[in-house]
Amino acid sequence: LRAKATMEQDRAWLDFAAERAEGRHHPPPVSLAELRRLAGTYGIYRVWVEGDQLRSRREDEEPLLLVPLLRTVFASETNAPVRVEFVGEAGGRPQKVVVSDGTGNAEEAARTP
Repeated sequence: LRAKATMEQDRAWLDFAAERAEGRHHPPPVSLAELRRLAGTYGIYRVWVEGDQLRSRREDEEPLLLVPLLRTVFASETNAPVRVEFVGEAGGRPQKVVVSDGTGNAEEAARTP
């Protein structure tokens, strides 16, 4: 399907769908310590650990349960097309998140102290 896609947005969506399927069938082991390292405030996003799961909320929206696709890439547990990537390690902690909708539309938010 990806080879036949003519629009970049469609290719991005198919890449996200494949990444999500792979992550759900073969989830990477992510320790509680690793989840805690990702937790923090990133601009309008708040990320926290609840129990042994990572959750995120954008401003006043409903919180999302995030499931790991890779060690630093997560997706919403629901079918909502939300992809959260933690990037820019400094001192063992990510310095920003890149939140996308799976079609190439993305928003970056820096970690706030």
